[in-house]
Amino acid sequence: MDALLFFGIVGLWVFFFGAAFGSFLNVAVWRLPQKMALSFPASHCPKCGHAIRKRHNVPVLGWLMLRGKCFDCRSPIAFRYPLVEFLCGTAFLAQTFPFWLEENFYSSYFGWMLSAADCVFFLTAFGAAWILWDRNQIPFLFFLPALTGWSWLLWELVKIPNFVQTHALLFGALGILPVVFFFFTRIPKEARRFFAVFLFLVSFFWAVKIQIILFWIHLCHPML
Repeated sequence: MDALLFFGIVGLWVFFFGAAFGSFLNVAVWRLPQKMALSFPASHCPKCGHAIRKRHNVPVLGWLMLRGKCFDCRSPIAFRYPLVEFLCGTAFLAQTFPFWLEENFYSSYFGWMLSAADCVFFLTAFGAAWILWDRNQIPFLFFLPALTGWSWLLWELVKIPNFVQTHALLFGALGILPVVFFFFTRIPKEARRFFAVFLFLVSFFWAVKIQIILFWIHLCHPML
């Protein structure tokens, strides 16, 4: 019971931690294509301009407390905002799944490193998909966290013995990524929703990639 309570509390914390990133992602998706600052002005209703109160700015719960309407002008708040927060929280929560299968997974720096990288790549692909879904152009700056995260991941992986010999192709990805990101910043407007669907699929795959691999390993080798 104590273990279940512990994992329940940790899982809830991880979920809302991810949902907070989802809340920030909503801001970035709306403001960056319009070349607006992320920190100013504060979150506000686009209809009446009133700032959102702190108690209503809690991911997912804030939208439920307001019943999907602005506190001041009662204009509807799109369901998309809590949906993005919920999915980001769920994606972060999914990163705790390996702990249930591998007792030592999170006792190693390598496990935390992979989970952190997966979260960064998920947020990048998921946010880019929403920008394209709105038929906006993705600013290259939006991909900077993923490019930085990929560089850091490769830097850490090269420290693993024999990594250079057995995984040399991954080094090429570092040079390819800027080209791929540049491509996504130049997609014609009429094709953006098509590529948005593609990035949605990529983001969800990346969120559960480790889980799929571990599940497959345990399915094929149940004694491991």
